[in-house]
This record gives sequence, structure tokens and C-alpha cells, in this order.
Amino acid sequence: MIMMFAARFSCGVALFQTVHLVAIALSKGFDAATGAIAVGVFGGAAAVSALFFGWLSDRHGRAQVLALTYLVRGLGTLVLSLDMPNELFFYAVVALAMGPTFGTIAVQNVMFYEIAGPRMAGVILGLSFIVHQIGSAGGPMLASLAFDMTGSYDGFMIIMGVILLASAALVYSTISGKPIAASALSVSEART
Repeated sequence: MIMMFAARFSCGVALFQTVHLVAIALSKGFDAATGAIAVGVFGGAAAVSALFFGWLSDRHGRAQVLALTYLVRGLGTLVLSLDMPNELFFYAVVALAMGPTFGTIAVQNVMFYEIAGPRMAGVILGLSFIVHQIGSAGGPMLASLAFDMTGSYDGFMIIMGVILLASAALVYSTISGKPIAASALSVSEART
């Protein structure tokens, strides 16, 4: 469960991409309109990803698919730190780096519910969102500081990409392959 909360925190920190997306577009040499369109691309990709990754998790296992969402986001964020040759490539990278965000949330919420069970689901989901929002509060501020110190978001995006990749590995290595009931049992054992 601790690993799930750690991954949820990294998801929150990655919110900086959404908050700073227009500024990221400007830093890549595009105009504000390109950044605004990128926000729309993110929204569309996020809606599709929630459905797609939810569907995948029902068929191929939640932990594996959750790890996949973090993997795609991490790789996309690393690519987003590179120079963008044109607007279309930028939009595609935004969809890759940020689109799976709602897929991450959808799959992780179901996992929290399945691990905690109906009696504790509200408390666990509430706590997970508090952890997420702490990351969401810190990520944009840290990105701002990094930009102010370096004049670029690229270094922060590299660090964030690595953190998202670490979250993918963490989720996959600690939860993948365990049935949800076994994960829930280990949580209840930890309480006693």
C-alpha cells in the first residue's frame, strides 16, 4: 500500500505539466495558441486513456496496466524535455506524456478499492488524494523554481520522467503478479 501511495504522489508532482503547459510550449519556441491547443490535446488524450487503460486493466491485470501508464508517462516526459521540431510533434508528445494521467487515476482508484475493500475504500481513496494533492501543490512550484534558476523546464522534466519510470518499476515489482486479495491480506497483516 505504501508503494501505491508513493506512486500516487509522483502522479501529483507530474501535474506541473498541465499547470505549465502553455509556458512549456513557449519555452519550446511555440506561441501561446499552440500551448492552449496542447491543453485541449491533453484533455482529449486523457479521456481516451481513462477508457483505454481501464479496459486494458480489466483484461490484463491492474498492476501491470498501472505500471504501463507510469512507463508511458515517464517516457513521454523524457521526450517532452527534448527540442520539438513542429507543433504536430509537440501535440503528439503531449498526448503521450500527459494523456495517460487519467488512465493512471482510473486504474489506481480501482486498485485502492480492491486492496482496501468496501469498508475502508473511502478513507483510503481520500488519503490517496491528499497524498496526490500534496504532490500537485509541490510539483508546479518546484517546476517554477527550476525554470527561474535555469531558464528551462527541460531539466525538471528529465527528473520527473525518471521519477515516473521509477514509479512504473515500483508498482510492477511490488504489486504485479500478486492477486489483489494477497495485497489486501498483507495490508491487514500490517495493521495487526
